[in-house]
Amino acid sequence: MKIGFIIERNVYFRTFGPVIEEAIKKGHQVFCLHNYSQPRGGSKGYQFPDISQTPKFKNGQVIPLDYKTEDDLIKKVLESNIQAVVSLDFFAIYLLTRNRLKEKGVFWVALQSGFDSLAACSEFLKCPDKFFIFSRNGFWVTDQAALPSRSVIKKELGIPEDKKVVLLFPFPFGSSKKTFWTRYIYGTRFFSKENDFEVTKAIKEFCLKNNGFLLVKSRKKEPTKRYLSKVADKILFDEEFYPSTTLKCFAIADIFFSFYSTGVMESAIMGVSNVCISPDEKDWVDLQNPLFKAISEEKKLFHWPGVSYKQTVMEIIKNLPQKKISDFPFNKQEQIKYLQKFANGKVENIAENIVLEIEKMIKKE
Repeated sequence: MKIGFIIERNVYFRTFGPVIEEAIKKGHQVFCLHNYSQPRGGSKGYQFPDISQTPKFKNGQVIPLDYKTEDDLIKKVLESNIQAVVSLDFFAIYLLTRNRLKEKGVFWVALQSGFDSLAACSEFLKCPDKFFIFSRNGFWVTDQAALPSRSVIKKELGIPEDKKVVLLFPFPFGSSKKTFWTRYIYGTRFFSKENDFEVTKAIKEFCLKNNGFLLVKSRKKEPTKRYLSKVADKILFDEEFYPSTTLKCFAIADIFFSFYSTGVMESAIMGVSNVCISPDEKDWVDLQNPLFKAISEEKKLFHWPGVSYKQTVMEIIKNLPQKKISDFPFNKQEQIKYLQKFANGKVENIAENIVLEIEKMIKKE
């Protein structure tokens, strides 16, 4: 079987990596179709899908191809006899290409990129032959190649062995001005740079109390605030995509702070307590966004004592400096319950199941 993965940005390997690994392991030929029409400059220029940045996979190598136009992509797919194309999410821009390839007998599969991504998939009902979404049946992003040991990663990053690692995903002021999270959940009336400064200060004081090393995992499109840069012990971006820098961070973290981040699933699987920094309930009861309602119904995803602890902005500012890491314990029994609810208890072989489904689809043809 021949499978082609559309690489719009190099960061896509973080999601595709485990599935590519399984496909190679099963003896399939994998092509990576790099979109060279993407801009090389601007806030996301660093994510240009340069073929030279293709990761090395433990089970073998992929065949990289570049394209610039729709016709070019279709030509490369057909010349290579690719039987199934895989994209990250499915948008209107893919629809014509998908239909033209469908006429030639090529299947199209999509993988969900984030918990809020389906809201942006305008062509979801016209979507490809299969659309794999995060559900109780799986979360494949953590099916990464074996990570180095905790001590090896800490040494690589220059983190003293005796230090507790406090991992922070900072609030994305730069890229989220028009996104769901900023407009509907936090917004300028709930969260601002002023109280973010106070939150940052509280987290740093928490680190000092707990012999903690403040490790910040951000993105290059998010300029790090000066006040955060001053107190962070180390700031990482996406230096690696497979195994991802993010999972390396979770592999050494003792506690994880975030703002309603999908990273909570990774932290749960990796055995790291999450502290979800949230607006106060009274501030968001009037919100009517459908995605918010869905999140409201599954609030336990972000507040499940033993796995994730919701703390309001004011609680963080006022109380965190006096807290200990042990005040947010990770409980393996609660982890099992959490994963049974949100991932059907499965933390392995999800990528393998995706490849099996693609195989079945092609064999039926």
